[in-house]
Amino acid sequence: MKGFIFLALIAAASAVQYDPSDFFIKELSVPENPEEFFKNYQKSLIIEKQREPRISNGFNATDGQFPYAIRASFFETTGDTFVCSGVIISERFMLTVRHCFDVELTYRVMAVVGAADRFSDDIVSRFSERFWFAPQIDGWNPDLAVCEMSEPFPFSSRIGAVRLPSRSQQGYEFAGYPFHLIGWGKIATGEMAQILQFAYFRIETNCWNNRRPTHMCSEPIDGWHVETRGGDSGGPWVIMENGVPTLIALTEGSTGSAARWWFRGTRLTSFLDFISSVSGITIRP
Repeated sequence: MKGFIFLALIAAASAVQYDPSDFFIKELSVPENPEEFFKNYQKSLIIEKQREPRISNGFNATDGQFPYAIRASFFETTGDTFVCSGVIISERFMLTVRHCFDVELTYRVMAVVGAADRFSDDIVSRFSERFWFAPQIDGWNPDLAVCEMSEPFPFSSRIGAVRLPSRSQQGYEFAGYPFHLIGWGKIATGEMAQILQFAYFRIETNCWNNRRPTHMCSEPIDGWHVETRGGDSGGPWVIMENGVPTLIALTEGSTGSAARWWFRGTRLTSFLDFISSVSGITIRP
């Protein structure tokens, strides 16, 4: 209840406009020939690792089903490449989670979109030229990052942005709401997914003790044995509002015990001013 009151107070306040330079920002490297870099990348046998957590026992998505879903590769100066998920919020901006980055080592971020099969000839790549981290809250770093792309995503029936939540939803818990949890993490065999995965989850409020008001939690619908796995971090939690997909959170992690396991998401209604300030997106009333 305390968390709900806190969120309600935030919602009551007027929108705050920040200077993007107020937030942590890092410039990234963009290949001189992005298309050639991507082709070589696809042909290579780069061993991609995953930032925790991990969708197992999910369903295969189809082309165009989730046009906003991103498979993001994070390149590090050590030669390692990590995979996370992300989401398109406009032609030039994407969201993912902070823990997919290593501030010192990450020098390049590539977003792949356009097809449910990551080896499809229809996939398209775009590169981020800079990213921002959400501002600290009482000394704690929220798990959220906004990336600006060097070129716009080529919107089509297979590539498009998801709608952000409205300001009127800032104090809302979405308790009991069903949603799609979407990601590019490992499947049940332990292998990285070739096909974009999704599962049916439900928002819960009776989760772990001392849950931060900037967190949401969920569990699979009807007790279906589904879990998030490596590469799913940053994946979108999407509800349907009057037939319109609306983004409410990003996969951050999980917590619990053998008796019950909760899936934790970064609540986007807590960061609408930050997202709007760096992306220029107008947030609905």
